[in-house]
Amino acid sequence: MSRSRLELWDTVERLAYLPAAFSVRIREVLSGEYFVTFQYPKLAGDGRYDLLITGNEIRFPKDIEYGQHFVIKRVEEVREGGKISKTIEAHHVALQLGQYFFDLYIDFRAAQTPEAMLSMLLVGTPYTYVVSGSFGARDISEWGEKSRLALLYELCDVFGAELSFNNYEITFAIRKGADNGKQVRYRKNMKGIRRTETDLERITRLYGYGKDGLTIEGYAGHTRKYIDSIFYDRYRPFEASKEWPEIEDQGKLLSTMESYLSQYEVPQLTYETETVNLGPVEVGDTITVLDAVLGYDVSARLQEYERYPFQPEQRPRLVIANFRERNRDDYLIEMRRRQKETADALARRAAQIEKEQTELEQAQDDYQQYVEGAFQDGVISAAEAKAIAEHKRTLGQEKSDVDSEYTNVMGNGYLTDAAVRASLQNAKTAYDSAFSALNTAIDNAIADGKTTPAESTAVKTAFATLATRLATLRAAFQAAMQSITQKAEGNAKSYADELNARVQTQLSELSQAQNDFETYLDGAFSDGLISTAESKAIAEHKLSLAKEKADVDIEYQTIYNNLYLTNTTLKGALGTAKTNYDKAYAALIAAIDTVIADKRVTPAERANVDAKFADLTNKLATLRQAMQDCVKSIGQAGLDAVAGFGIALGCIISIENRSQVKMLTTLTSSAASGATTLNVGNGTVDAWPSSGTAYIWSASFGEPRAISYSGKTATSLTGITGITSSYSSGTSVYLWNLPTGDIVVSAGTAIMPDGRYLQIPAARFNGQTLGTNPGDYDGWEFRHLWIDVNGNVQLAAAGTSGGWNLYPPNPPAGSLRIGYMLVGYGMEDPDGSLNSTKDYATDKYPNFKERIYHDYRYRDQRAITAVDNDVAYGGVPNGAQTLSVSVSGKQYQTYYIPIGMGKRSVKLAISLDDGSGYDAYTYGADLTIGRKAANNADGKGRSVWGTYVDSSGSSGMVNGQRNASPYGVHILTPRVWGKTYTMLYDADLMPDPADASRIALKLTFYNYSASTTESFDLSLRWHAL
Repeated sequence: MSRSRLELWDTVERLAYLPAAFSVRIREVLSGEYFVTFQYPKLAGDGRYDLLITGNEIRFPKDIEYGQHFVIKRVEEVREGGKISKTIEAHHVALQLGQYFFDLYIDFRAAQTPEAMLSMLLVGTPYTYVVSGSFGARDISEWGEKSRLALLYELCDVFGAELSFNNYEITFAIRKGADNGKQVRYRKNMKGIRRTETDLERITRLYGYGKDGLTIEGYAGHTRKYIDSIFYDRYRPFEASKEWPEIEDQGKLLSTMESYLSQYEVPQLTYETETVNLGPVEVGDTITVLDAVLGYDVSARLQEYERYPFQPEQRPRLVIANFRERNRDDYLIEMRRRQKETADALARRAAQIEKEQTELEQAQDDYQQYVEGAFQDGVISAAEAKAIAEHKRTLGQEKSDVDSEYTNVMGNGYLTDAAVRASLQNAKTAYDSAFSALNTAIDNAIADGKTTPAESTAVKTAFATLATRLATLRAAFQAAMQSITQKAEGNAKSYADELNARVQTQLSELSQAQNDFETYLDGAFSDGLISTAESKAIAEHKLSLAKEKADVDIEYQTIYNNLYLTNTTLKGALGTAKTNYDKAYAALIAAIDTVIADKRVTPAERANVDAKFADLTNKLATLRQAMQDCVKSIGQAGLDAVAGFGIALGCIISIENRSQVKMLTTLTSSAASGATTLNVGNGTVDAWPSSGTAYIWSASFGEPRAISYSGKTATSLTGITGITSSYSSGTSVYLWNLPTGDIVVSAGTAIMPDGRYLQIPAARFNGQTLGTNPGDYDGWEFRHLWIDVNGNVQLAAAGTSGGWNLYPPNPPAGSLRIGYMLVGYGMEDPDGSLNSTKDYATDKYPNFKERIYHDYRYRDQRAITAVDNDVAYGGVPNGAQTLSVSVSGKQYQTYYIPIGMGKRSVKLAISLDDGSGYDAYTYGADLTIGRKAANNADGKGRSVWGTYVDSSGSSGMVNGQRNASPYGVHILTPRVWGKTYTMLYDADLMPDPADASRIALKLTFYNYSASTTESFDLSLRWHAL
């Protein structure tokens, strides 16, 4: 055994070598543990024993373990017999990153690179990074406010990376280690190697699904949805499915399936040995295991490596596995799994809705075809009557599905375009009318078992009308869904797409039901008689058509009643289209009923039915267009109302290339007021310009005073002007220029106040002055930045008025504020009062500095940031709105704000809104509001907790309701929004009274005045989980 060459360091210098250290062992786990342990004896006169304390470092020489550093984390003193020793455990210095806290929080940020995230994570720490390999950009969600080491591991999960450490340099790699051809042989009952095998996650047949149910069927000769491993055994299958909702191409889906299957087609195998010496290896290296038991070679990696750097005779412990366990808290992965499940559920629902809409159209067509056939001979047989009834029932069922979807669309919170809503409502009404007319026409035609030509014509007309109005209704639905889609962003689109698909399905099913009905009636009417069977079939068609119409009715209600269907023109058009369709529907049914009432079909009856069918089809088309227009309007209006304008991504301020020149000397003798020469240290002004402006510290003024000089010698400044008081020997004299630097704003995306989406290029303002002149009252100046109406970043300077101005002036109308900087040498940020305290060094030199603020009070950040696959309709986690509160004396007033499906808590910011679009107030509250299960079934209760600052400047915390004079029971006092009587009485989360499928934030206000009514607007911003 060779002697230890460990070194003991504190944070500055080497304290000692540790040759007496023994049993030095290093344990390293792939992207995990990395530490060294050893023992050190207590020897007489050896002061190194007492220096082995937590916080000191253990370092290896550069030729052993690449000179890695470890920080002592655990010291245990052991007594055995008469011997005393310490057992030391020291962790790799890179793991000290866990002692740094990252206090920022990212709800969502799209398309981030490892470089961008690591730069943000490691700023302000002694660590640097290297990115090894090519990583694609990833969306970052709910990341931050943890130890930086935990966040580093989360980035590994997001990007699929592995870590390696070289002291303070962290390598973020696609794959750690190398393949140097190392091999291990394993055979049954082999000593020295412990083998563990599990097939719990094994897959030998994989079913793969892409976007919208995409499979590999029909691609490159594949006739099945699955692929098999070469290890597939039909007697012992390991079958599983995997979904990749982002994949839209069959070729890419196949290659992804093959790659995924290759990871799981063999059992998970672990080989642990302390007898095999592979020579130089590193954690992460690829090692081929020649497994005689399995009968094939296993490509594995070195997962754990324990070695003894000063005991070459001691065999290392190796753990080799063909998989890597994940022991870290990977909540981001779990979050993405839940999001994918949501997306998959929506996709399945969309497919079902598409099926229902197609069924509606088919039922309508079948009905029409059968009725027209039954009417041909002018007689309705019993069989024809029965068939007509069946078609009628089928059509009614399909219509019912469309009615349901109509109600959902009209009730969607993002359908705010009034014109789109009206168009959908009108289209639905028109379709319903046409549907009813068709049923009436058919019933009349088959009532007596005969159909006259007039009855047959009436039925045909009713069918035509129904088909037309179904097309109108379909168009109205599409318009409504488009409106909903444009209303929300990112995740909102997931819901809008789902709703649009559902609406289109219901409309297609309704149209199909109309066509079926018309087809059947054509056949039933062909002989002029309505048999009993035909009457029954016609009734079935009527029922089927009614069902499809009911589906469209529901979608119509959903769109028409949507909170964001604010376009009155589109809403009116929707209502008209729906009314016209309903009338056409009623006319068709009436025409058919007239024809079949006497079991005979006259030419007039048949023509009437044909006309009614044609009218219904036209009305359906109008209704469809109206719904489409409404959905489009809802999408845009809802997005603007909820998300608003502002910076959606990027536009972050930074400073680069900062520089400043500072020169200092001191007086070697006193100087009287009016002095023209200042004596200074020999040679201390050699580098100064031959003339210029300098500054001298004035004890009486407590700040530097400007002076001028016109000449200099080795020991003096001459031609002095500006000495207005006496200065003692030792007084500081300076020469400096104000700091300069480049003010940089990163590229970003912004939604302007007029609704334009703009890509904002990066901006750089070179050589900007970053200080304020001596004598400034509070030592600060503002530098503020904004995006102008043309999408250009602008920079301006502004004064603080000695601290009176809390924020810079607002930019011109139509602009977006990015943020601001304080530059200078002040001590206190502007707070609305005069601040004269400034920051000077011990030599009285001004400590110039820059503070960058992306303060939401002076940054127009968009209220909603999209989160993949989180549903917009009751699902977007971020929201904002202005709540208009008006409460009479001694009255309670409750408001419900929809916040999403399945939400359990809300982080709410609440403050007074003056209508300017800016939060100009220094008072308000932050509340966390929880949701209690019914009857408190989960035992978790409901939490209301928060902090507030009221209009008098008083601040405090609240925890649920409290009872305090003069307000009585309340959560927040009126003073939190600068009012006298109206308080927040209660806050809760509960099912929305307007739609029990989503959760609403319930806010109840109480006015304790006997007679005074108070009205005001509150700005609400929230994040829901």
